[in-house]
Amino acid sequence: MHYKMNQNNPDQVKESLLAGFALTAREVSESAIDINFSGTTTVSCLILGTHLWCANVGDSRAVLAKFKNGDWMACPISRDHKPDDNQEKQRILASGGRIEPFKDMNGDPIGPYRVWLKNENIPGLAMARSIGDAVAASVGVTDEPGNFVRSISITTQKFLTSSWKSMTNSS
Repeated sequence: MHYKMNQNNPDQVKESLLAGFALTAREVSESAIDINFSGTTTVSCLILGTHLWCANVGDSRAVLAKFKNGDWMACPISRDHKPDDNQEKQRILASGGRIEPFKDMNGDPIGPYRVWLKNENIPGLAMARSIGDAVAASVGVTDEPGNFVRSISITTQKFLTSSWKSMTNSS
């Protein structure tokens, strides 16, 4: 699938990014991979002229490095899709999901908030958007990316994408 994009038409660029993510999700779901409890996150960036477009699903992230006053500064471009984010939480709860951390044998919470089926301790996904993860998708986890665009100056800025779990925006 090929798209001819016009950098002066932001809606066309957004629709092309959404179509690419939808195609990827469809191909993963139609593959031989068992995606009931398996999925992935992703981040994609596209530079058109002086605009940087970013689309992400889950906790894969993109960071823009800006050179200002003789120092490099890290500026997040994408936003992690965590279950306890209010917008994500509303969608999951409205779809019949449950959001809470894993609990130890004493019932004490451990770790990040996770997505669970209403009455079962599965799947325990620690993000609110994913490609695959069919069980989590049944309670509102979505493969639709968040989209961001910003103006950039190639001479004073660089960007990085990562799906490395322990990476922070300033790493």
